[in-house]
Amino acid sequence: NVLKIASLEIHTSSQQRLSAICLPIALLLTVWVRIVFVWNPEVNFMNHYLPYIGLQVLFFLIAFENFLYFYAMKALPFNNNRILAIGYLVLLLVVTLLYVVFGMSSGLGHPILDLINNNGQRLFFRILSSTYTFLVLPIPLILSFWEIRRSPKHTLSLD
Repeated sequence: NVLKIASLEIHTSSQQRLSAICLPIALLLTVWVRIVFVWNPEVNFMNHYLPYIGLQVLFFLIAFENFLYFYAMKALPFNNNRILAIGYLVLLLVVTLLYVVFGMSSGLGHPILDLINNNGQRLFFRILSSTYTFLVLPIPLILSFWEIRRSPKHTLSLD
């Protein structure tokens, strides 16, 4: 029991240090998203697109910190399935990186994919976009609701 407590404290302190680093980054990226609505993409596409990239990075940071928390608490979904959680993070990282690289290359005027003339590349990008949307929206929401139902001791109070 002492080893388990010490191990949990090490994980928790590492997680706290990482969270202390990620929090200012997450706050900056959150505030920066509003710039998407300031710059017109026809006037300056990169100034319009860069905050969106920040939002994508923010979504990954949130998923990563959630993984660390649930891992430290031994409360990962699906019977504490670490492999499934790491697989989700790796897939999210790869899809996010591809999405950012393809978007940046188009924004800089040197597109990697020909989305106008090549149907296969257009289909690949649509699948990539749909996969990204699925990974950052429904999955975290479903897991959040699952966690709320699993842990009835969590309460929200506006007092």
